[in-house]
Amino acid sequence: MTRIKYIAVLLATAIANVDAQAQMATLHYKVGNVAFTEDARHIRIHSKPQVAIEVLPGGHSWPLLQLDEQGRILAGGTAIDPTTGKRAAAHKSDTADTVLFPNDLAVTPTSTGYGIRHRELQCTLPYKRLGGPRGRSAFEALQVANVKLAASEDNVLVLVTSFSSDGQSTRYDLRSIDPRTCKVGLVAKLGNPDLLVELGHSKHGGWWISGSIEPTLLTSKDGRKWSKAKLPEGLSQLMSSYVVDSKQIWLAGILDISDEYPNELVYSADGGATWTNLKRNDPLLAKVPAGWLEGQKRKAAN
Repeated sequence: MTRIKYIAVLLATAIANVDAQAQMATLHYKVGNVAFTEDARHIRIHSKPQVAIEVLPGGHSWPLLQLDEQGRILAGGTAIDPTTGKRAAAHKSDTADTVLFPNDLAVTPTSTGYGIRHRELQCTLPYKRLGGPRGRSAFEALQVANVKLAASEDNVLVLVTSFSSDGQSTRYDLRSIDPRTCKVGLVAKLGNPDLLVELGHSKHGGWWISGSIEPTLLTSKDGRKWSKAKLPEGLSQLMSSYVVDSKQIWLAGILDISDEYPNELVYSADGGATWTNLKRNDPLLAKVPAGWLEGQKRKAAN
């Protein structure tokens, strides 16, 4: 995909998002016992105290909002217990710009890069080591998702979107970060298989990368060898994926546009060999992973 085409896709996606947001009614849903209110421009978490999230053009949220596998709510540098709605105590090294990720990863943008904390290990990473877009600060690259991070119990990966020197093509590189030294290693050159929107990890499902246009799902057990999952024919507008384990895969996308499938959720129990398009009041909705924010939102559409 050339850079011109890439930008055209981004613009088309942004216009579609603006149009969808303009028609979007206020959505109410829960993560655990914590209520959420979401409209076209804001997400409000009714925790103790409440947390406000801004929805940026293109659908990105800031502060970054995600869940860990236990359903704990991570909103920027704030961790919220889904049972009580209370905030967890902040780490002494975190600042107002810190972003928390599952598996005890915290990333703090600085003027030159990122402060990385993974469990008890900490280091400082210069932005230029990642090979991200030039002319964009470390904060901006994280905010607009040119830099996407995820962690397992013992590894930190970063998906970096960059442009070639001639400015005509987009490239995705997957890199590892050693949190003891902030040494960066190239894990995989992914090229430009799709508009890649998500990097994720679960304990039993391993790593995955979601692409929204084709659509695409890349999976890996070790973060180094990647394979392309077979997705159902006719799937469109893939927004997010969640790989529970070697058998269970969830997709947030459109497989059939009708009132019979209001949640726009698709599920496989056999590693992608067959797929189920979830119907209204489908019993499978009870199995939506606790750590999958997009899935929790779409349950509310029922």
